[in-house]
Amino acid sequence: MVEIKTTPIKVNVSDFNTNFNDNKVGTIQSVLSGIAAGLIDIPKGAFSLGASLMDMGFGTNNAAQVESFFDDLTTFDEKAEQTTAGKITRIVANLGIPGTAAFKLGSKLTKQAIEAKNAGTYYKITKDADDKLQKTLTTKGKFVTTLGGAGGVGASDAIFVGDPERVGTIGDAFNIGFTQLAENDENNAAREVMNRLKFGVDSAFLGGIIAGTGTAMKMAVQRSNKLNRSNDAIDKILDYVTPQGAKTKEFFETERVMIGRRSAKLNQAQVLHRQLDKNVDALYPLLGRIGSTSVQKQREGVVKIINDALTSSVKGPKVEFVKDGKKLVGGKFDLGDMDPKALEKIKKITGTNGKKIDYDRVVELLTDSRVVINDMFSDIGNNIIRAGKKQIETEKLIDPKITQEAINRIEKQTLEKFFKFKDAFKDKSIDYINNTYKIFPNKQTEALASYKPGAEAVQNAKAMFIQLSKDRNKIDKNVKVLTDQGAEYAVDRLLAGSKKYDNLVGGSVVPLLKDETGFLKNIALKDFDKPLLPLNKVIKTEIKTGTGQTLTPKKIIEDLFGKVEDPSATVISSMGNLAVIRGKHNFYGDLYDRMIGKQFFTTREEAASVFGDRNVLNTPITMQATDPGRKLFTEAYNPLNGLYTSKGNQEALEGINRSLFSWTENNNVLSNFYNNFILFPKATSQLAKTVLSPVTHMRNIISAAAFAGANGLVPLVDQQALKEAYGAFSQVGAKNSKEYNKRYQQLLELGVVNTNARQGDLTGILADTSETSFSKAMQNMLKKLGKAKDYATDLYTAEDDFWKMYTFAAERSRIDKALKKSGIDGTAFAKSERNDIGRAFAGYDEYLDEAAARIVRNNVPNYDYVSAGIKDLRRAPIGNFVSFPAEIIRTSVNIMKKGLDEFNYVAPNGTKPFKTIGMTRLAGYGLTATVIPYGLVEGFKAAYNVSGAEMEALRRFVPEWSKNSTLIPMKDDEGKFKYVDFSHANAYDTMVRPIKTVFNAIADGRTDTDTVMEDVLQGVVESTNELGKPFISESIWTESIGDIFLRGGRTRDGRRLYTEQTPFGDRFQKALNHMVGAQLPGSLAQGERIFRSIAESPDKYGRTFELKDEVLGFAGLRAVDVDPIRSMKFKIADFTRGVSNSRREFTSPLLRGGPVTPEQIVDRFQIANSELYKVQKRIFDDYYGARTLGASENSIDLEFGDRVSRVALANIKAGRFKPFIPSENIVATFAENARKIGQPSPYSIAEQTINRISRGYSGMSLLLDEFPITPNPFSTAPINLPTAGMQSNLPSLGLTTAIPVQSPGTGNTVAKGQQVFGPLDTIFGS
Repeated sequence: MVEIKTTPIKVNVSDFNTNFNDNKVGTIQSVLSGIAAGLIDIPKGAFSLGASLMDMGFGTNNAAQVESFFDDLTTFDEKAEQTTAGKITRIVANLGIPGTAAFKLGSKLTKQAIEAKNAGTYYKITKDADDKLQKTLTTKGKFVTTLGGAGGVGASDAIFVGDPERVGTIGDAFNIGFTQLAENDENNAAREVMNRLKFGVDSAFLGGIIAGTGTAMKMAVQRSNKLNRSNDAIDKILDYVTPQGAKTKEFFETERVMIGRRSAKLNQAQVLHRQLDKNVDALYPLLGRIGSTSVQKQREGVVKIINDALTSSVKGPKVEFVKDGKKLVGGKFDLGDMDPKALEKIKKITGTNGKKIDYDRVVELLTDSRVVINDMFSDIGNNIIRAGKKQIETEKLIDPKITQEAINRIEKQTLEKFFKFKDAFKDKSIDYINNTYKIFPNKQTEALASYKPGAEAVQNAKAMFIQLSKDRNKIDKNVKVLTDQGAEYAVDRLLAGSKKYDNLVGGSVVPLLKDETGFLKNIALKDFDKPLLPLNKVIKTEIKTGTGQTLTPKKIIEDLFGKVEDPSATVISSMGNLAVIRGKHNFYGDLYDRMIGKQFFTTREEAASVFGDRNVLNTPITMQATDPGRKLFTEAYNPLNGLYTSKGNQEALEGINRSLFSWTENNNVLSNFYNNFILFPKATSQLAKTVLSPVTHMRNIISAAAFAGANGLVPLVDQQALKEAYGAFSQVGAKNSKEYNKRYQQLLELGVVNTNARQGDLTGILADTSETSFSKAMQNMLKKLGKAKDYATDLYTAEDDFWKMYTFAAERSRIDKALKKSGIDGTAFAKSERNDIGRAFAGYDEYLDEAAARIVRNNVPNYDYVSAGIKDLRRAPIGNFVSFPAEIIRTSVNIMKKGLDEFNYVAPNGTKPFKTIGMTRLAGYGLTATVIPYGLVEGFKAAYNVSGAEMEALRRFVPEWSKNSTLIPMKDDEGKFKYVDFSHANAYDTMVRPIKTVFNAIADGRTDTDTVMEDVLQGVVESTNELGKPFISESIWTESIGDIFLRGGRTRDGRRLYTEQTPFGDRFQKALNHMVGAQLPGSLAQGERIFRSIAESPDKYGRTFELKDEVLGFAGLRAVDVDPIRSMKFKIADFTRGVSNSRREFTSPLLRGGPVTPEQIVDRFQIANSELYKVQKRIFDDYYGARTLGASENSIDLEFGDRVSRVALANIKAGRFKPFIPSENIVATFAENARKIGQPSPYSIAEQTINRISRGYSGMSLLLDEFPITPNPFSTAPINLPTAGMQSNLPSLGLTTAIPVQSPGTGNTVAKGQQVFGPLDTIFGS
């Protein structure tokens, strides 16, 4: 055996820079060269194949000469290979151009073939949009046609690929399979032809997968919109990932309209609420409202006076009947005129500063509020008449021969319900709108257990019960007078047992008192004998006590229950509830009008014929117009009741929850723990990092400009659109603009605004956890923030709405201009079903509004369109604002689809009015998502003279989450590196990052022996991980918990919070501070850095900050210092950990005890060293990366200090591999384990081979392309290595076992083995 001595390797920074592929060729030049080289590769491939075939037949060497000719023709290929983008562009140009044509030709020929052979199997007869019969491909036909196209691609690639070995195959990437290419040999024509055939087969396979996936995705989208479904596994997945879920598209759109209308009405209430508050607050100075108890108490008195006027009625509510001839068709419901005496009290209101209230404005607001409430009551009442008509229509569908007597009976029942509601309105509507109590939050039926009334209210209630007991005692001596303790118990029972149902018709709209003492009957109506006493039946106004105190029972109970006597709360509560009820009634009516006989049927058989038998429930829809006993039950007929529809539609109507996290709504130990300690803190941490963070507000409005840009609109240029967009900020605070408010409410109805994806997640989580103990405590704390928190929330919404309103107005304008430019009559176009939307509109303005709104809803992130699966993730412990990245993906696809649709749409007059808009939209998305970020990077690289090597080194020293970000490099005056992570400001980074990840993987992995395919597949794996990170990574809160309990006091980026030696008290404090930090606004850290930059004060780590960098941080463009020395601490820790883990690859599986073979020892030895090589190569790259970024050799060496031996550091610096060699203890353990089972030590048998391999590894260069794996001489399978020049009978190794068979690529292994072990090695030598 001959031992090969390794020569020491001398490495310096300039050598290392070449390893980073630094070059003088710019990316743009490389890409253009890639296009040219790819085009040249097309004829090169064809001529090379032809020449190879001739060489095989005639024994000539023409192929080599052809390839040499094309290689020497230009330098385009060399320039293309200088950058990742150039390499990929070259391949795309080479294979894409002929491949596209080949796919079309292959699909066409396949389609003709199957049509000729067996058309019935592959075609079906369908109807087109004009109801004409047409022949279309079945699913099977489409699949076969796709395979034909893929075959065409394979044939094309085999012919035209310039260099199959350079591109590689899937077989090469996985080192397995028959498509692995043989080692290139230009003198072996047969091998060249065979490689091309393998490449073609591989391309056909890959093309089939890609085309098949695209077809499958397209069919999945079409399937999700189909009515006839089988409810199989695929349908269930689609239900979970599409916006409409299991509901039909038409149902979903009608539901969205209902939500929009309801939101508009709620916004009306919010505007009135803000304006009323503004007028009251104007009476008091800001500090007084916040800190003065006397001012707060005075304010409470003022709002009570205003509320009394709002809920007053001189002659009581009234109803004016509306008739069509003699027939009653509805009514106008009116609360009546407000009491002049109550209004007079408002006029006398004066603030602490002597300022009088704006009486006229307040009365105007109260009047406006009552007008809206009257309108809502009228619509709800009139719905009873409308629903009755629909009931008759349904009965006629069921029985076309229905008698007039039956119709008259339905009409009579309908009128009875209407009059019943009319009477209830007149008797109870004032109480209904004035019944907000703290003990019954959100119209809750049961008393809130955690509610605590004020001490004064409790004391007055106790005094009332004691006096009532005394009064009863005078009549009946058997009744004992209550003690103070007994009275307190009576108050507690009253609070615990009382209820409130809000049932206007046939029930009560005031609290029902549970009086276990029976004393309240003394002051109630004498004939009332029900178990629960309605508060309005308490008629006695005063009770005199023995001490001369006068008690007012009804007022005492109202105070005890926490009655809210604030006009703002009255408006919000009453209008909010009425809007929900009105919206439901209109929703059911709209569904009936639009879809009866289409998606709603009177028999199950009809429904099954449309939706499929498995997609229809066995029982019809069973529901009333509103939930009995809740809200405002009117007894109106629900037109959908008793009908059949799809399972998804019916379950949506009946409120069946199939969420994965529906268990969190259960009231048990597990759900309470999860909601309190996981879900609610997740919500508050996200609240702190968004709504309550000024920095996030700045980033929000700046980054959202990309939504307009991605749709081909230049932000802030369209002045008219800009003017309309400013209306978003009319919703912040109490700005008074009726024009803006009206337009905003119209846009709410259209679904354009108030659909912030991030805020939708946050609002959803807070709603999910609203009943947790922590949530209630937090709500009390947030109340102290008062209007500041509301203002921040409104502002966060307005920032998102601003760009949606800008996009809406700009889209509306350019659609209008495009139609006029094409000579199209707008009104006729709008009324035609052949317009681009596909349905007729009443007028041109209505069409323009819907056309623009549809673009915003589909092309700009919108929480209403988030799928059930994504919404479920908000309740998972993972993911932060998962709806936003999901919406970026959805809207990105929609933008490109919309652009293509606009480009191809042909109007009824034969023109293409939207062609220019389509091209602009596609260009806008490309610019926003890719060109602008790329241009910024290249511009800054040029400005600061940053080389490619420096960029690659920079990427090694940024946090893991920034590795695949768009990094903008900078240098300070001293030449030190900084960077801006532009991905924070780029809304479309979710789409770009996976592509960048593929590019980075290719750049990192590309070596002389790698194929592009290997690197692409590695990039695809990493990019899939990047795409999934927003959905599966830890949330802000759970990450902080994981740092403490899972990672043992270490953050995900390697920073130590504490060590095992830290005292428990200090450890607890640090852990608590870390978790609290997750709940604090990110602006605090930003503010601290700004302060330190001004004061020129370093932080505890010695870092200093620059003011301009920190100010740019408000826009998400903060320049971060690159500190390679500090980062090396973490990299060295990773290195030492990696060394230990590599050794465990050998010891863990082999030293557990039991039988071990020499073969296993050799295999694990090479595996351990292969992993160790990666670890040492990585720290070697890090070392010289730090040097490239300007760190001195001495400063880096100091960081290694005592953590790495001098010998190990010397090897790292010299680029020499130091292999793992089993220690004496390990060898002894092998012997001991073998002795226990009565066998010789397997290590002693393998030792000679281990020593020989380790000698070859020792000192091996860390710059090798690939770690060489030696064939294991102890493997039992006999082999012949299929490499040129090797004899079929291998020389004896002195061992009884033969050499294992290797893959067809073993030639590469042999060549590399000879590089390491020498040409005379007994294994690799020739």
